[in-house]
Amino acid sequence: MPWAALRDWVPQRIAWWVARLARELAPSDYRSLRIGHRGAAAHAPDNSMAGIDAAARLGADAVEIDVQLTRDGIAVAAHDLALRGADGGTHLIADSTLADLRATSSGATLAMLDEIIVRCRAQRLGLYLELKAGAAIAPILESLRQHDFDEVIVGSFRPDWLADLKQAAPEQSTSVLFSSPAIDACALAAAAHADYVHPCWEWRDARPDALLTEDWVARVRAVGLGIISWHEERPAVIAGLRSRGLDGMCSDRPELLGEQT
Repeated sequence: MPWAALRDWVPQRIAWWVARLARELAPSDYRSLRIGHRGAAAHAPDNSMAGIDAAARLGADAVEIDVQLTRDGIAVAAHDLALRGADGGTHLIADSTLADLRATSSGATLAMLDEIIVRCRAQRLGLYLELKAGAAIAPILESLRQHDFDEVIVGSFRPDWLADLKQAAPEQSTSVLFSSPAIDACALAAAAHADYVHPCWEWRDARPDALLTEDWVARVRAVGLGIISWHEERPAVIAGLRSRGLDGMCSDRPELLGEQT
């Protein structure tokens, strides 16, 4: 077969197999991405290099990392808006330089996004970045381009930030986070131009996986969206989430995501 013909045929063949598998496989047969929440928060400090190493050791496919921006324009891995100093005072990340933050008692091991990317590549992990500052969009995209790192989804509770990111980098996969089951997830994702929806319902119910009904999942799938779930550490709830055939599940204990319950 001529190379030109083969080049045209291969995508069609792949599409045929994908469609066949979608018909023949039950959602419970899907292999969800195992995402270590803030690295592996049950085993190491949040958003730390040690957390990334622990997640890799415990079978994660990717790690969720929160991204803030320092006053000197450096994207760093941190969940909270401020770090605490030895004197008990707070240091706002957006108002402090990286050097200032690393001089605090809680910031000595504060990691730059560039360092996180290098460690994830070394550990063969993908990244699920939660955007905590709209000003961090450009530095994040620049870091990903410089490192030629594309195993990344960028998520945020701010659909406007995700829309801005998509405008700057249409090829970048994004995920919109939201807390209320009353939100129209499909409309929210459309407004943000997001590829995934991420319902954060872990605090809603004793069994929040019951909120993720088959009908809800079907509506989201019908418009071509992926689904990533909140962080969960209860094996029974993880089993319930797994039965829905999600694209990704997060956990402080990523080793649980590989267990069958």
